[in-house]
Amino acid sequence: MTPITDVGIDLDGVLYPFIEVFRLYCIKHLKLSPKRLTTPNRWEFYEDWGMSEDEFNHHLLVATKKHNIFGQFPCEYRCNESFIRLRQLGIGIHIITHRPEEAQEQTIDWLGKQNLLPDTVHFTGDKTILEIISDGASLLIDDHIHYYRQVEGSSITPVLQTRPWNIAYKDARRVGNIYEMVELVEKHNTGEINVHLAPTVA
Repeated sequence: MTPITDVGIDLDGVLYPFIEVFRLYCIKHLKLSPKRLTTPNRWEFYEDWGMSEDEFNHHLLVATKKHNIFGQFPCEYRCNESFIRLRQLGIGIHIITHRPEEAQEQTIDWLGKQNLLPDTVHFTGDKTILEIISDGASLLIDDHIHYYRQVEGSSITPVLQTRPWNIAYKDARRVGNIYEMVELVEKHNTGEINVHLAPTVA
């Protein structure tokens, strides 16, 4: 089996609790009732909250520019531990996120404050960029079905981090959190499992 040399890591929904942060923004600054802000079961959660896509993008822009929405909360469970272990394994770490241009400086600042120090950071909606970055075989962890599907068929092995908004997609290689992804990489590189045949449920 070809060892994995690089991993691409999404931010929102993997390293950062974006939906939870945006929910708090809606309560505090838009004065929306918490009861209205239901638990998301799809990525277009804002539609269930009574927002159009244009309204969501407007509020997101304001929240980014005025309220530091991408820099408020600590990283998700075991993220720091995961980065340390990836370094020990000699794996290249690449942040690949589709955050807006206005969030880029915030993002870099947040990564530094969280002591999450990747090799590269890329702001793009084309996550097949990992093929160009990688020195060998690569793996992408994301919470969005669109990006999982986007890299299928490429040299990138996609892994879906299970979230309420992606459980409807049954045919996916899954992990419960980023540290489980690290364990998957380590087991593959030591020959214990073949990541391409990893379970589709986690």
